[in-house]
Amino acid sequence: MGPSQSFKPFRTIEELLWLREMARELQLEAPADFWSCNAAQLQHAYNGIGAEWQSRAVRSLQTALYSELEPVALIHDYAGCFENDRTRSGFRRWNRRYWWKNGLRLCRRRYRWCDWRRYRGLFRVLLLYRLLCRFGFRAWRDAASER
Repeated sequence: MGPSQSFKPFRTIEELLWLREMARELQLEAPADFWSCNAAQLQHAYNGIGAEWQSRAVRSLQTALYSELEPVALIHDYAGCFENDRTRSGFRRWNRRYWWKNGLRLCRRRYRWCDWRRYRGLFRVLLLYRLLCRFGFRAWRDAASER
């Protein structure tokens, strides 16, 4: 974010606290301090579903399309902001732990095996995970240097 741009949170404090509570109910894995951090830290870390270089409008559209994965995205962004060692192996670990495993857990816990939304969600988790692994390293490394 350049010096001329002002910070505008992607979600309100109430929305972020609701997403965090949903993540807790689904027993998603998160850094220990995620559960007790203040809402300002969540607002600082979370930018919706999409890369930081994408416009707010594009990230808003992607977040709306993949809204069931928002609790996973919140944890993923928070961990990327505060647990970022800027290495390729750290990047792979971070994606596997906070996107892949949490995404699978969310879909399995939210939807029964016979619910088609479970499989749509699993497909979306896989799709976004593959995109993250393929194109996300530079954005992840750059985000660490900005924070």
